[in-house]
Amino acid sequence: MSLITPSGLGVREGVLSMFLTACLPPVTATLVALLSRLWLLNLEVILAGIAWTCYRKRRRKK
Repeated sequence: MSLITPSGLGVREGVLSMFLTACLPPVTATLVALLSRLWLLNLEVILAGIAWTCYRKRRRKK
């Protein structure tokens, strides 16, 4: 857990790649860790867009 970095930036990837090196080569483990961060970031942006769209639609109805 990192209280200094925003969203645990870098810490999460480091720990995940460290644990993944037990079953994957280090380069692949690092790539999987970085791709998982990108996947979650994209998912959060998409969900925020959906929430914003729903908010705007409700606001127009009032």
